[in-house]
Amino acid sequence: LAAAMLPDQERKAGPLKRGLGALGNRFAAIYAALLRLCLRYPLPVLAASIVFAVGALGVFAGLPQQLTPPEDRGTVLMSISAPQSASLDYTNEQMRQVEEIVLPYVESGEATSVYARIGTGTGNGAFMVMTLTDWGARLRTQQEIATELNRAFRDIPGVQARAIQPNSLGIRGGGRGLQFALAGPNYQA
Repeated sequence: LAAAMLPDQERKAGPLKRGLGALGNRFAAIYAALLRLCLRYPLPVLAASIVFAVGALGVFAGLPQQLTPPEDRGTVLMSISAPQSASLDYTNEQMRQVEEIVLPYVESGEATSVYARIGTGTGNGAFMVMTLTDWGARLRTQQEIATELNRAFRDIPGVQARAIQPNSLGIRGGGRGLQFALAGPNYQA
């Protein structure tokens, strides 16, 4: 049945369909010729494949890898934690040092506001949010400001402070990457 119908359909096909069919036949002929050539000379093909694979591995190793691209969301979150036995007064005093580093951004116009909360977790933690001005009104990105803050926070003794950049996926722990745990009733499961 196909032998009887196909030649009839080719005669009725328009110029576009005939042209695409001819183009497909040319590509099939080129592919067949290349395949015959590769089968005739397997060692150069194998050598070229190895060179290509090694090159691909080298390029892959140099590619930056990330779950989500860096995104300027106009907000820098800061996590501050004092030693476990620290009092609320101690944490508050350390928070004042962090504020001394952060407030110049508001004064320079790079940030519009700063919100701080002390006593999070077991009482020795604090959290701060700095809202940045619109992208067009500031010269630096959120990432540049967060990097500068992290450098400045290293100079505060007795407290661990770091700027966290929220990610676009809304993954908790912003900026710490994707973490997950596999759990089950025993190791085999």
